[in-house]
Amino acid sequence: MALRDPRPQPQDMSDRRDGPRDRVIYSGRLVYGAKEYQCAVLDISAGGAQIRFAEPLAVWTIVTLYIDRFGGFHARVVWQQRDKVGLQFLEDTILVTRRIVAPPN
Repeated sequence: MALRDPRPQPQDMSDRRDGPRDRVIYSGRLVYGAKEYQCAVLDISAGGAQIRFAEPLAVWTIVTLYIDRFGGFHARVVWQQRDKVGLQFLEDTILVTRRIVAPPN
């Protein structure tokens, strides 16, 4: 007998996060290779972020997302649809949560 995941399966890539996300509009910078690019952060959660970024990125590319109020997050590209990119943070979700819910200094 095959085991089935009891959770409903999402219809698109934007709904596959395990935790809640906060819709935001933050200015950010995406660094990969030797280059740095401007981007906009559209939402963020302990597990990752969705950004607006017009350049093509290969899935599994390792990047660093810098958000001024929170600092840098190491992440991997998990999907891209036109100018939207889904990032999965490579850091522990508890540590990410502490950084993104802590009041800015």
